[in-house]
Amino acid sequence: MKIGYARVSTKHQRESLDQQIVILKKAGCEEIFSEMMSGANAKRPELTKLLKHIKPGHTLVITSIDRLGRSLKDLIDIIANLKNRSIVFQTLKEQMDTSTPTGMLMFNMMGSIAEFERSLINRRIYDGVQRAKQQGKFKGRRHSVDEKIRKDYVKMMNSGDYPISYVSKMAKVSRQTLYNWKAELAI
Repeated sequence: MKIGYARVSTKHQRESLDQQIVILKKAGCEEIFSEMMSGANAKRPELTKLLKHIKPGHTLVITSIDRLGRSLKDLIDIIANLKNRSIVFQTLKEQMDTSTPTGMLMFNMMGSIAEFERSLINRRIYDGVQRAKQQGKFKGRRHSVDEKIRKDYVKMMNSGDYPISYVSKMAKVSRQTLYNWKAELAI
């Protein structure tokens, strides 16, 4: 069974949504889920409903790959989830079909590119922090709590009058953060 998904970002694109539905019907979709919602929105009710409804052996069909995912990572997560549930994924424009070796190659290439992109971003962040440290500009994350207040909480912790869990709840930080403050402030 083929199930279609159509999406547009705004009400002004209603005509485009109608076109997607017509194309999906021509492609043989028996059911079509559609919504007017930005792809950047993580909560897309119709997509969520579709992903709960679709069963192993079914095929999810979309007109274009950009209708499904809000980011490459999101798209890969959705397609991987479908594959793990034995659901075929097809795009009409890009002609990707995860039931074929070529379609799986395209999917795996997209995953590799996304992983490469993430590693490049992480490397750039690390290099930037290192440069900032060398120039004396990077001081690390600022404390959300003033030093005097941190000292008071550490003194409470050291007094033994209060359980650590109680002090951490009062300070609204984890127990580990209290121990870090204690080491940092050398109290």
